[in-house]
Amino acid sequence: MILKNLQREAQLLKRHMKVLRVLKRKGPVGIRRISEETGIPPHQVRYSLRVLEREGALVPTPKGARLTDAVDTYIANLVQELGDLESLLAEVSKAARDLQSS
Repeated sequence: MILKNLQREAQLLKRHMKVLRVLKRKGPVGIRRISEETGIPPHQVRYSLRVLEREGALVPTPKGARLTDAVDTYIANLVQELGDLESLLAEVSKAARDLQSS
């Protein structure tokens, strides 16, 4: 289906948010602990940590991943981009409904 990639990316982003939530509450935290807290397999946690590190939201430490001072900016930008995407998807959904009823 045409929306499969968008759905996959949304699920991935949801997973990243779960990881961030654990780090925000309990950081610094290692992969195993994050996996236990979220139910996400360790290899997927590791991937999420790499992505979030690349975004500047966290840094690895000997005690586990720790959020950076830039995490608030990262989250604010994410909220803005998600709002923009939500608006765009609402427009696309309306256009599809209009086509369906014509």
